Amino acid sequence: MILLEKERISVQSYETVAEFRARSETQPDCLLVDLAGLGAAMADILRVLEKRNGRTTPVIVIGPTSVGAAVQYMKAGASDCLPKPLNETALIECVRRMSAIGQANRRKAAHIAAAKAKLELLTEREKQVLDLMISGRTNQAVGDELKISGRTAEHYRERIKTKFEAKHLVEILYTAMIAMQSVTHETGNQREPVAKSNKARFRRHYRGIRTAACTHFPEQAA
Repeated sequence: MILLEKERISVQSYETVAEFRARSETQPDCLLVDLAGLGAAMADILRVLEKRNGRTTPVIVIGPTSVGAAVQYMKAGASDCLPKPLNETALIECVRRMSAIGQANRRKAAHIAAAKAKLELLTEREKQVLDLMISGRTNQAVGDELKISGRTAEHYRERIKTKFEAKHLVEILYTAMIAMQSVTHETGNQREPVAKSNKARFRRHYRGIRTAACTHFPEQAA
């Protein structure tokens, strides 16, 4: 804490996972977890964070003793691992980098939540019109599909534009696409979800994790 606060990084410490869980209002940009005396699995920590804010909070694990241990924690969801004794420069750089990712995740989650809130304002008929707009249909084509006039379809489009606070069609489509996507995040070592059925993607993911782990354990990389 002293080291990070000297770098003007705001820090809050917790003795146990239970104490952190009890402070439900805490929304960290990144989380440092010291394995010494933790008394909880990495999966437990990740579940706490997921339930808390609905976004990925980068987790830095302090204390792995080998590349193998670091790989296991990063496969479990950690964003980075730092060995002990801590290198002060490496710690500060890692915290700044992960905090930036956490802040970006927060902004993205807020952006998606705002878009979804606008989508919820639409009636079922307006959502049907929107779906057809996304597919590139004209007002007349929308009307033909829904068995309404092209003029009525245009009225629906104007109502959607008002609810979305949009000036142009492209803004409507952009908001709709943001609202319909799932929340995906950067975690520092993984830029795309891992599908075990896709062997090539899984191999790339594993190599990325191992490369990140070996950065901090060069003497054991072989």
